[in-house]
Amino acid sequence: MRKIKPLVTVEGWNVYREPWGFYCANNGKTLGFTAEYRNGLYSKALSYYDGKRAYHAQRYLIKMIPLVQQIAFELLKNNELWDEKNDCPALETYKKDIYPYYTKCMEKGLPLYNDVEFLHNLFN
Repeated sequence: MRKIKPLVTVEGWNVYREPWGFYCANNGKTLGFTAEYRNGLYSKALSYYDGKRAYHAQRYLIKMIPLVQQIAFELLKNNELWDEKNDCPALETYKKDIYPYYTKCMEKGLPLYNDVEFLHNLFN
């Protein structure tokens, strides 16, 4: 059996790419989701399997949304997402989109609401 290396690991969840999107696995639990960059980072939880039952309704998936958003941002940071609209890596578009916000916050001393260390490394 071939061992597939995960793209990233977030909070113990190993993330893998599929043709339809992404899925992550952790101790027999799996989570299917999509993540894309088009005028911002978008992500959506599609399905969750807890080892006994599969869930597809939003009312069951709502508790997984923060995890999916965190994983999507990690995929963006690791340059694993593609910007279909601009036909380039999503990280390049993200740098162009976030730079005005970053400079404004640095000039006025406002707090950054994203991963601060990542943004400092991105622009310095």
